[in-house]
Amino acid sequence: MKNLLKSVFAAALLLLMVACNGSKTNEAYPFPMKYLPVQLEGSKMWSILDLESGEVVAKDAYKTTPSAVVNDMYFVMNDEGTYDYYNVADPKKPVNKEHFGSVTEFSVEGLALASLKGKPISIINDKCEVVKELNDSVAECSMFNRGLAVARFINSKFGYIDTEGNTVIPAKYDQANAFMYEDHTTVMTQRENDSIVDISFIDKKGTETFKTNSTMYHPVTPSFNKGVLPVVSVSKPDTVICLDVEGKDAPNPFEVPEAVKKDGYNQHSATGKGTFVVVKGDKLGVVDQQGKVLIPIKYFDIIDVCPNRYLISEKQGVYFLADENGKPVGKAKIAHANGTPNSVATRGFIDLAITGTNLMSMFNENGFVPVAKGATVGSMLQAIDAAHPEAYVGHDALAVNSTLISFAGPIASKGADGQVTFNVGTPVRLVGFDFPVVSYADGTEDDLVQFMAANMGKNGFVSVGGNVFESENGTAVALGYKNGIVRINYYMDKADAQPLPAESRKGAKPAKK
Repeated sequence: MKNLLKSVFAAALLLLMVACNGSKTNEAYPFPMKYLPVQLEGSKMWSILDLESGEVVAKDAYKTTPSAVVNDMYFVMNDEGTYDYYNVADPKKPVNKEHFGSVTEFSVEGLALASLKGKPISIINDKCEVVKELNDSVAECSMFNRGLAVARFINSKFGYIDTEGNTVIPAKYDQANAFMYEDHTTVMTQRENDSIVDISFIDKKGTETFKTNSTMYHPVTPSFNKGVLPVVSVSKPDTVICLDVEGKDAPNPFEVPEAVKKDGYNQHSATGKGTFVVVKGDKLGVVDQQGKVLIPIKYFDIIDVCPNRYLISEKQGVYFLADENGKPVGKAKIAHANGTPNSVATRGFIDLAITGTNLMSMFNENGFVPVAKGATVGSMLQAIDAAHPEAYVGHDALAVNSTLISFAGPIASKGADGQVTFNVGTPVRLVGFDFPVVSYADGTEDDLVQFMAANMGKNGFVSVGGNVFESENGTAVALGYKNGIVRINYYMDKADAQPLPAESRKGAKPAKK
């Protein structure tokens, strides 16, 4: 079972792909698609590949990565930072008349969730027409899977809505997962004043079929597949078992057959085709249930794409489309691909008080999470790849999650003897944080910064003009916005503080929410 949990692919070579192509009757590939967004070798643009013929049907058509193509529909971010939907039949003309601020992929039902700037989330059809506008209480939604979408409500709890916009499973969970392959999934709730997480198996009506908690099991994957959920037993952390929807031990449907195991492969990974990608030394191939070699074990990488297609590479960074026997399909040379639906639609507006308060909770007069006043390169080594100091020679900035930490000098330097060392005493100069509002109504940035400026006193800061604020502790904060991005700069020394641009997007300011 351990081999099921490990990828044998060089995942860095392509954008993460899951088996996401096939038919409605093939549960191993839950999204029925015939096309794949790809970046061709030597190109910075994105194209659309016909998986059946191998033909490139929209060559170098897009600057940014198209979403997964479901029911021939996909979306692409435009130059404004908003989104347009396209149909493969006409890859040059958007289907929608107005740009969307946020979007999901289409579902097998031919529906997606999207929001216009300043508007609630809506269910739309493949003509980008609004089928149902959701209640303002729905803050975000995933795409529809098996007729239901995971929704986060303004109470920060998760529930599920159906394709008519009705809340069919109440918002009462701290985490909820899609009904990806089957009509059962997992939901989780954190106990109050406790680290224990309750884990429930539910069906599409919200009926609980089994309940456990994090002192018993840790799910390996969020969704049921082939009737089981792989979990790790807390009492036996090196053992992965499978539970059925009632929480009973169940056979592992992904178990590698003895006929495959006995051939001494280094690793095995089950495909949706009922076959196995195997590794011998540093080469990959494909075998069937009896261990018969279907694709010679000689390739650099093999990725399972759909019931009769693989992406195969003979060398790093270049793939070709192949059938189930490894025979090339078409002539495209592929550098990157995107076949994973993973987008979330959010409301086209924000609650200024909630968002502003949340942003301001990240800093006070003593520092900006996770960087305290007085921090140095030495105190930030846990966020640095300490084994490779050469990577930081001459660099004075470090990205940590959504923050950019700027130091007063290089993070590392090379001495006269050629040795590279970290400059552990170099102090942090500023921490920068960007909060995009491009998906919200024009003017949101003005109102958000105005709210924060009016409440900076609660964080121990006073205004010195130009949306710059200083604390008695000697730190300072500058607020600004440009191109739909709100910027917070936190200065460890107020003497370094400088005003930031305050450039609104064109258009009307949003109504207060």
